[in-house]
Amino acid sequence: MVSFFVAMAAMSCANHVTDSLEPNKPEPDKPQVEFGEEDLYRLQTNKSYMLTNQIRYKSGRFVLDLSRKDAEKLGIDNSLYESVIKQVDVINQNKLKLKSN
Repeated sequence: MVSFFVAMAAMSCANHVTDSLEPNKPEPDKPQVEFGEEDLYRLQTNKSYMLTNQIRYKSGRFVLDLSRKDAEKLGIDNSLYESVIKQVDVINQNKLKLKSN
């Protein structure tokens, strides 16, 4: 599940970079999604989602932009934090492999 969110974050960052290179390209219609209060609550309290929202692209690498200490304050356990760190490392390794090909 975490790897899905990490992959989505990586792809969204890549799409954002290419989209910004084409300023005259019209924005596609975005589907309207309605959230109920319970859906919104679940989204806002989902620890995996919180972590993957903190993945940033800095200096040519993806990084988790949340300290372990801040993650603990948010109630994110160490095993989930480590799992996301490993997934970010995998993304960076794959990025390097693609770049070298």
